[in-house]
Amino acid sequence: MKCSVDSCEKESLKKGLCNAHYLRMRRHGSPTGGGTSHISRAGRKCLVEGCEKPLLSQYYCGGHHNRLKSTGSLELGKAQHGQPVKYLFELSTIEYQEECITWPFSKNNDGYGKLQYGSKMRVASRVLCEIVYGDAPTEMHQAAHNCGNGHLACVNPHHLRWATPKENCLDIAIHKRIRNEAA
Repeated sequence: MKCSVDSCEKESLKKGLCNAHYLRMRRHGSPTGGGTSHISRAGRKCLVEGCEKPLLSQYYCGGHHNRLKSTGSLELGKAQHGQPVKYLFELSTIEYQEECITWPFSKNNDGYGKLQYGSKMRVASRVLCEIVYGDAPTEMHQAAHNCGNGHLACVNPHHLRWATPKENCLDIAIHKRIRNEAA
């Protein structure tokens, strides 16, 4: 099947588009270009009120971009000492709810919530799984998400369970397939 963009003769790979047009769609919102490109950011300022720094990303300077990426918020300030751990213990006792609960503190590069627990930086969903279900059956077991949204920092304790790496990989593959079919 050919790319759905007129005058493109390349093979369609994703969503009816060739790889080049698919990437352009993801970056700019249109498979034929438009939107904001890296070059057009020159001379533009961060959108945060009062910030005069040049853009690093489409909307924000480097500092605001990194703050938004790591904390999920543009608000200044860090979590108070012990607040993320307290939050996990509060979550461990909540009534059942179907919706995901997004970790409101910092996240790692893969999108999972993270926190200082003891003397180490730990993944929030794994610490919560330990609090709710006890220690992992083996060191190899992982905190798996029934919802498939661990990468979106879900910390709903009712979505967590211990799984072997193989079980977790199969689960991830199933959730990716479901997301792709829904798109």
